[in-house]
Amino acid sequence: ILCISLGPQFLICMLSRVACRLMARPTAAVVVIGDEVLGGKTLDTNSNYLAKALFSAGIQLVRIEVIPDVIEDICDTVKKLSERCDYVFTSGGVGPTHDDMTYDGIAMAFGQKTKHHQETIKTMEAWFAKNNPDRLPLNEARLRMALFPENAEVINPCPDKRWVPIVKCNNVFALPGVPSFFRALIDSLVPTLASGVVQHRVKIYTNKVEGDIAAILTKYQTANKHIAIGSYPVSSHNTQEVTLVTGEKRVENTFSVCVTFTGDSLEDCQKLADTLAPEIQAARGEYSKL
Repeated sequence: ILCISLGPQFLICMLSRVACRLMARPTAAVVVIGDEVLGGKTLDTNSNYLAKALFSAGIQLVRIEVIPDVIEDICDTVKKLSERCDYVFTSGGVGPTHDDMTYDGIAMAFGQKTKHHQETIKTMEAWFAKNNPDRLPLNEARLRMALFPENAEVINPCPDKRWVPIVKCNNVFALPGVPSFFRALIDSLVPTLASGVVQHRVKIYTNKVEGDIAAILTKYQTANKHIAIGSYPVSSHNTQEVTLVTGEKRVENTFSVCVTFTGDSLEDCQKLADTLAPEIQAARGEYSKL
């Protein structure tokens, strides 16, 4: 990360990524499954974590859908997204209780039955024997967590640390909703996927508000279709540690807006950011009476 100071209230932050295979970016979708998310009891952080991992890998996340623990909804959503995207990831609904229906919904989407995966049961038994022997023998509820679509591929990158696997059915990857499990499995899975050109992102932080700079952003976005320009308010309650090119670190909390420039070429993104920087800095805003 390289940050360039343009004064106490202006900053350019350059994020670069090493490009990998030169091909069109594959597309992906994530389905967050759980009544607890829809009801506000649980905050979904998995989709955000996945979005960052996919961006770094050159895979374009195009959909995030949150759905209830209803087998028909899971089936319909997975089937629809599987046909539209190269990869589909599901989060949640793979536990031992009656409302954990993800595996059943995925099986239904692809016209499959479910069956117990014996290798996963063995891995589960070994894990419980080492960590929670009082939970053996496995009861019917725990065995449900190894009831996968019959033609699924089961991926367990670290069985010695956790028994919960990734269950792959066609282009759909079913993952647990527990954030620590989800993140560990995503970290092992994403680098193995076919990816595309890794995009680059340059950020400008400014104390100007969006109403001051909207016309400037519109003008340059129209003239630069190959770069996506975004504008995002920055919470005044958030502080951010920034490293300047001199190596100095300081905490900034005076920014109002973050403007991003995302594209295939780091040079083009940086050039456009450098062009807009003085205009954004000088913007006074235009106001009209309602």
